[in-house]
Amino acid sequence: MSKIINKGGFKPGSIHRIALENFVTYKEVELYPGKSLNLIIGPNGTGKSTFVCAIILGLGGNPGAIGRSKNLTDFVRDGCDSGFIEIELYNKPNERNIIIKRILDKRKNSSIWSLDYKTVPEKRIQEIVKSFNIQVENLCQLLPQDKVHDFSKLNPKQLLHSTLTAIGDFDSIKDWDQLIKLQDDQKELTSTLKNGLTKLEEEKRKNHGLKELIDAMNQRKAIEKEIEICQKKLLWAEHKELNDAVIEIKRQQVNAKSVVEKNNKTIAPMKHELDKVKEDISVLERGKRTSIERIRDHKAKLQETISTFEIHESRFNTIDGEFQEKLNAHSNLERDLMEARIKEEKLHLDKRALEADGENEQSLIMELKKLETERATINKTLERYKNSRAQQLYPLENEIRSFRHKINSLENVEMGCLDKLKIKHRDTYKAWDWLKENMHKFKHPVYGPMMLNINFKEPKFARYLESTVPVRDLKAFVFESKDDMNKFNKIVREELKLKQVNAVHSEGGNFNVRSMDIRNLSYLGFYTCILDTISAPTAILRYLCSVYRINDIPIGNKHTFDNVERVPDNIRFYFTENYRISTRVSFYKVKSTTTIEIKDADLLADSVDYKQIDILKTQLSQVQEKKSNLESQFEETLNVEENKVKDIIGKTKEKADLLEKIKSINLQIHFQKQKVRALEREPAINIEEEEKKCKENKQDCVNKQFTAQKEMYNILQQVHEQTINMEKNTIHLSIHRNEFLQKEAQYRRLTSDFEAAKKLLENVKNDLERATTEANQKLEQARFSCGGKNINERDFPYKNEFNELPSDREELEVYKNERLAKISLMNQGDNQVLKEYEERKRNIAKLKQKLDSSTDNKKRIREEIKTITSRWLPPLERLVNEIKENFSSMFQKLGCAGDVALYKGENDEEFSCYGLNIMVKFRAEESLRQLTRDTQSGGERALSTALYLLALQARVAVPFRCVDEINQGMDAKNERDMLQLLIKATTESDSQYFLLTPKLLRDLEYNEKTTIHTVMNGHHIMNYRMWDVKEFLQNAKRINQI
Repeated sequence: MSKIINKGGFKPGSIHRIALENFVTYKEVELYPGKSLNLIIGPNGTGKSTFVCAIILGLGGNPGAIGRSKNLTDFVRDGCDSGFIEIELYNKPNERNIIIKRILDKRKNSSIWSLDYKTVPEKRIQEIVKSFNIQVENLCQLLPQDKVHDFSKLNPKQLLHSTLTAIGDFDSIKDWDQLIKLQDDQKELTSTLKNGLTKLEEEKRKNHGLKELIDAMNQRKAIEKEIEICQKKLLWAEHKELNDAVIEIKRQQVNAKSVVEKNNKTIAPMKHELDKVKEDISVLERGKRTSIERIRDHKAKLQETISTFEIHESRFNTIDGEFQEKLNAHSNLERDLMEARIKEEKLHLDKRALEADGENEQSLIMELKKLETERATINKTLERYKNSRAQQLYPLENEIRSFRHKINSLENVEMGCLDKLKIKHRDTYKAWDWLKENMHKFKHPVYGPMMLNINFKEPKFARYLESTVPVRDLKAFVFESKDDMNKFNKIVREELKLKQVNAVHSEGGNFNVRSMDIRNLSYLGFYTCILDTISAPTAILRYLCSVYRINDIPIGNKHTFDNVERVPDNIRFYFTENYRISTRVSFYKVKSTTTIEIKDADLLADSVDYKQIDILKTQLSQVQEKKSNLESQFEETLNVEENKVKDIIGKTKEKADLLEKIKSINLQIHFQKQKVRALEREPAINIEEEEKKCKENKQDCVNKQFTAQKEMYNILQQVHEQTINMEKNTIHLSIHRNEFLQKEAQYRRLTSDFEAAKKLLENVKNDLERATTEANQKLEQARFSCGGKNINERDFPYKNEFNELPSDREELEVYKNERLAKISLMNQGDNQVLKEYEERKRNIAKLKQKLDSSTDNKKRIREEIKTITSRWLPPLERLVNEIKENFSSMFQKLGCAGDVALYKGENDEEFSCYGLNIMVKFRAEESLRQLTRDTQSGGERALSTALYLLALQARVAVPFRCVDEINQGMDAKNERDMLQLLIKATTESDSQYFLLTPKLLRDLEYNEKTTIHTVMNGHHIMNYRMWDVKEFLQNAKRINQI
């Protein structure tokens, strides 16, 4: 905290001390200004202007206000990492001074603010500075050397605003802004009233023409309302009928229940009797089945006995035959032996005929083995050829599959892109579908939607192009001929009725545009331009470069984003990894940067590489042709070898058949030899012994037949007994079954009646449930149609209307049909017209209300403008007159002429045109001319600026003012006169004033209120703290006395 207290001699906000360290040219310096005029003198380059820079930056100003470097760190002394500015301002009377300090950190490119050596946010410093009415960026208060010529660039409105700000008349500025706003509001209201009145008359005219039609429609509406009321009462009538039906069904339900209970009591005893008869029948049926089974068993046994008897009878009949056959065989033995020997000889002859060519069984076996060996050798050759074919064809087949997969993948991408078009831009999709079938109608090349013809070196680059080119052009068709384009537009818009289709023209041919050279920007992270990331037809590339300059849009990375402030000013549009950045420099050299995060690509996310598809298809055809040629070569070789195999197979079959025949004959010869030997060994039979055996066998058969006859008799007796039992059971079964059928028929009738009663009861229940539901639903419908009210309630809304209608449902139907017939003869009209009429009627009321409100607002604004103008303009005119008098007086003292006038434009109420015109004349033969940057010389502009600032001195409300080398370029006379006026004006008003100038003029009158600060800088200058000003003054006095 400062130890200095403002005793009342200094204006609050004026400067007591400026201390700098490592700032621009100074390593360390302190300046204590006087309370009035401070002349800071010194040779050029010693650092006079540094104090102006320090005041601007130290009190919250931007580097741009100085007119030099825009980078804050450039003000830190070379070779140093940081520096500071410390400014001590006088506070209100009897309060301690305020010390504001700003530390500049070159490494972090930031600054730290402190107030009375306590760290505070910059906003707090701005509040302090504003409270003292210090305006470091107002040229009327601080005019740096590099901004002197900017003063003459101010237009009248800017000059007026700066003047009012400089003198602290913020109420006047506020009133001025309010007048401009009210004036704009008044213009808007006038336009609104004019448009509103026109629209009101138009709406009234439209509704007047529809009145007769609307009256007819309203009459129809009234009848429709009667029908609606009738329909509501019909709902209640239908509900009454349904409710009556519910009551009737409930009565039927009671009757059905009594019938069910009665039948249920009768069925139980009858069921018991029926079960008893059924049980008796079961017993009789079991007995009958037992008899039948026993008869079946006896019959089976009888059949077996009969079969045994027949077998013995048959055996008896064959014994004599067998004896006779043995006698015949004995007599035919010699004949059979002779036939067997003849057959054996014939087989030997057949074998010799087969072996006539010298081929026997052994030689055939050897030949077959030889043929098999040859076949195996050829098969190995075939297998080797097939393996070789497979080995040579396999890589080609893999290539074919790979090419097809790649083509399918690329074509699937095309389908994805077309699907996007179909969903999001249907007109464009239809136009592209038409164009593909009608390319022949155009004379020059035509390209489908741009998005389908652009391909990227890497998919990640798609998002940058999509963030640069709008969707309208991404889906545009590109024509190399304007005539083709006009023809296409006419067809799609007039014939196909497709409105959302865009087409552009761009010439084809050679394309020599190159991307900007970004090699010298690689240190900022830039590595390519958009043009270098894409491939597309020449016409499309030419269009994108000419319209969107994609050849001059670089792409950087995260390092680029971290160093945005270092990107050169000539690069106005570029990309970092995830952001699109654009810069703009305003009229006042202020640079603004817009940063937008870019989204992932949408339309260009899946680009189609048609060129690559064509290349792949060509390569696929080449590989397929190579494979086909190779297959043909192998096929010829394999056919030769396979023909050899077929020949060997034929020979093998022929030899094998012959061998099989020889083997078969040898086998027959073997069996025939055995037969001959068997016949030769056949013994002779004993006839007497054979005859005796025949008689014994016959007697045995007779004995066995007798035994079988006895057994058959016993079985027949048992069958007879079982048959009698079965017949008894059959008779009893017939009696019981008849009884069962009678009781069953009676039971079935009772059961049927019971089920019918139950079904009737179930139906009655369902009918009751359905009728109750329908009645309730109808009740809900009726109540809903009447606003939820019941017809019996007191506040029923349609009581009077219902009383006028019939009560019977049929009469209500007649009434309703009569109204429907009547309304059918009337013109139905257009509900939309009625809706528009009613809507327009409401709009007319709203418009009237809005116009009345706008009229009142316009009157209010007019009165408010009048009130504010009467409060604002007279003081402003007085201020301008005062400045004019001071300005003209000073110009007159210099032998020139000057004037300051309030410019009001063509209309006194055009407050946005109000401003100040500075008029000057430096030569007698000239007339007064407005001060501009082009009309006067540099010295004349500087003199005019200085005198205008002096003219403000009497009214200025700022604590201090500063002008840097404003006398530069003036001639000697004007410079001396101006300085004399400056000294007089500033010292008379005790206003703190800083004037920076290279030297003092000789013989110029200075008074005691003038403080002169001499700046001497260099490597060999002693430290400012070692200077003893009093000693210097004493030495100067002694020298003057000598």
